[in-house]
Amino acid sequence: MPEFSAGQELTGTNMSQKGIGMRGNRISTSSGSTSTEVAVLRIDDKSVKAGRSYRVSATGVHMQSTVAADAIKVRLRYTTDGTTPTTGSTELPGSGAYDRIHTANSAQTHVIETRYDPASDQTLSVVITITRLAGTGSCTLFGSATDSLSVEIVDEGVAVSDTGTDL
Repeated sequence: MPEFSAGQELTGTNMSQKGIGMRGNRISTSSGSTSTEVAVLRIDDKSVKAGRSYRVSATGVHMQSTVAADAIKVRLRYTTDGTTPTTGSTELPGSGAYDRIHTANSAQTHVIETRYDPASDQTLSVVITITRLAGTGSCTLFGSATDSLSVEIVDEGVAVSDTGTDL
């Protein structure tokens, strides 16, 4: 994304530039989690700008457990100061996915997507994590060469204010 200087003319073309800023991909199954949250895939140090809107997403989120009826939560956690995000970092609002596993060792697939509109220029890093909330099995995020997990930060362009009305 280009930087703009004072006095530079802003046009529809340069204000709407957008695209994938960072992408992480995993093609192997994660470590198992019982009651402890486990980090699975991280992308670090994406420069994000105030006034822009970023889509943070995870696709190919294949949740599975060794025991049917286990409850699992997957989260996108983040930092904005250049530090490495961990399982103790803040959860991105709107980025949690829950599921109760129907069949042992059979993945249930999700897509996680949320927006991030920074109030100031920052360095965004994101980690996807998994934890078992209830049950007795070991839960993982399944991955393979044909069923990969991807995490992306995408510049969606100029941020738009929330003009909705809560009812």
